[in-house]
Amino acid sequence: YKPAGEGDSLHALALSRDGRRLATGWYARVDLWDTATHKAINRGSPDLDAHTIFLRFSADGAHLDGTS
Repeated sequence: YKPAGEGDSLHALALSRDGRRLATGWYARVDLWDTATHKAINRGSPDLDAHTIFLRFSADGAHLDGTS
C-alpha cells in the first residue's frame, strides 16, 4: 500500500467491515485496495484542493464516505 507520488503523506484509513477493502486518504487523493491481493482497485485522481481527513465505509460496505 504505497502512495502514488513521492512524498505523499497518509491522512486517513478505513477498513471495510468484512476486511476485504482498505481505503487510504493521502494528501490529495483517495485510493481503494483489495486486502487479499494488496493491489489497488481504484487510484483516485489527484485534487490538490482536497485534503482527506476522514474516511468510513457504510455498514454494508457498499459506500465509502469521506470529508476533506
